[in-house]
Amino acid sequence: MNDADGDGICTEIEILGCTDGAACNYILDATDDDGTCEYETCAGCMDEIACNYDPAFTIENETDCDYESCAGCMYEFACNYDPEATIADNASCEFGTCPGCTDSTACNYNPTITVDDGSCDYTCVGCQDEAACNYSTIVTVDDGSCLYASGCDSCSGETDGTGTVVDNDADDDGVCDEDELVGCQDGSACNYNVFATDAGACTYATETCAECSGETDGTGVVIDNDSDDDEVCDWDEVVGCQDGSACNYNAAATDAAVCTYATETCAECSGETDGTGTVIDNDADDDGVCDWDEVVGCQDGSACNYNAAATDSDEELFPCLFAAECDVCTGNSSDGTGTVIDGDADDDGVCDWDEIPGCQDAAACNYNAAATAAADCTYATACEECSGETDGTGVVISFDVVFDGYTYDLVAIGDQCWFAENLRTEHYANGDAIPGELSNSEWENADDTNLGAQAIYSNDASNLADYGRLYNWYAVDDARGLCPSGWHVPTDGEYTELTDFLGGSSIAGTQIKSSPSDNPAWDGTNTSGFSGLAGGYRNLNGGFNNGGYSGCFWSASAYGTDAWFRLLLGGNTEVLRYNSYLRSGFSVRCVRDE
Repeated sequence: MNDADGDGICTEIEILGCTDGAACNYILDATDDDGTCEYETCAGCMDEIACNYDPAFTIENETDCDYESCAGCMYEFACNYDPEATIADNASCEFGTCPGCTDSTACNYNPTITVDDGSCDYTCVGCQDEAACNYSTIVTVDDGSCLYASGCDSCSGETDGTGTVVDNDADDDGVCDEDELVGCQDGSACNYNVFATDAGACTYATETCAECSGETDGTGVVIDNDSDDDEVCDWDEVVGCQDGSACNYNAAATDAAVCTYATETCAECSGETDGTGTVIDNDADDDGVCDWDEVVGCQDGSACNYNAAATDSDEELFPCLFAAECDVCTGNSSDGTGTVIDGDADDDGVCDWDEIPGCQDAAACNYNAAATAAADCTYATACEECSGETDGTGVVISFDVVFDGYTYDLVAIGDQCWFAENLRTEHYANGDAIPGELSNSEWENADDTNLGAQAIYSNDASNLADYGRLYNWYAVDDARGLCPSGWHVPTDGEYTELTDFLGGSSIAGTQIKSSPSDNPAWDGTNTSGFSGLAGGYRNLNGGFNNGGYSGCFWSASAYGTDAWFRLLLGGNTEVLRYNSYLRSGFSVRCVRDE
């Protein structure tokens, strides 16, 4: 609807203009031709030699070319020489007696003039800058025509306005003529000069062994490399003994060297014929016994490995072995085969026959203070203790917790020992009763007196066996103690230690909740043994909520006017951390004091 001409460009963003690339007013970005194309303003003479040539023209119009207005005599010594002419019309040049200015001090002085016609002009136009090459001492009006030398250029030296720029880089290679360096520019030549700017003569290594010396500054030379002219390159020469009866004979030798021979009784040649052969003495200790007849061994008769036949001793290869401390000899044999039997295998200074094996870790239950050799240790978990013996007879003792007439199941998780079920006591640790069976309004008014209180979910006694009791935080914080001696309500940090040990709060909920096969059952795996249950809670107004869906567990840590607790939800893998009002009724677990 917005593309009137169907060219794929919306009407509101069309650009009108000339779209013909050959037109003078062509617009590259135009999308619609508006009929304004014109072909005259850029049409004209495009012949570079024409007087009216214009490089800006894009359309050729040869009829416009002018070859007359810029034509004239271009011969400098002609009377009618025209310095402005660009097309030579030397046929029009006039020679002979040329009238003009003959005064050399005038601006229009012409040395070719023979007849002075009184036309001398002393108002000179030209270059007045002394630093310019065409500086003229007679110029009175500077016309901006000064010429300057740059790069290698210099001025020709005239100061009468005829001076020019002298090109001092004849080969246009960017190196001034005075700085040119002539040398060999062939990189494969021996006298190659990497600094050469102009080509010079090159020398090459052409003989078999010849090579270049390697310099690339033009000082390189040809190296012969066959100093003895035996047609073996110096680097291929093999200097060595050429006598086949010598120990160091070298069959490959091309140049002679000193030979060595075996002359002593036990001496012999090593046998190599590649020049590495040597004289082998074969009587290293000069005792008159050839090395192959020597018997090396311990020559000390008191050693375990004494060898009566030994002619040489070597403390590194065959050290004498002596029995000390717990060691014994195998029999003091005299043939060198005797050895030392180590009677202290663990090198603890106690002979093997005197060792006492046992657990050596004082933290283990079966620790043996007299043990000299290590043995397996047994340890108590966070819910166990050692019997106390330190003679290796100690054992692990599991203990029960009986509180207010009820025996609680326990579970060790990491370094913590937890109640494996919810607290159900009706009494503080000192025996005082915890108020219970409060009406909704009494429960709600507990804030007024900081009254500690407890309840069974829905006030239904059948829930006590599975879910224990619900307590407000005033009971948790009571100085009389909600847990038995040696136990306490866990802090917020101790709950964090629990979830961290189980891999973090985001997944610990599954491991903490009871499994479908437990009784009572829930939707966790209970791999921790915590046996968390959905015991619900008592709300701020005394009502009961979420039984069978959520489990709330008080911590002993306050948070402003509230306190921290942990929350388990059905269908959720997390252990959630929240804070709640102090009169909320939540489940309580006890953890063992460190």
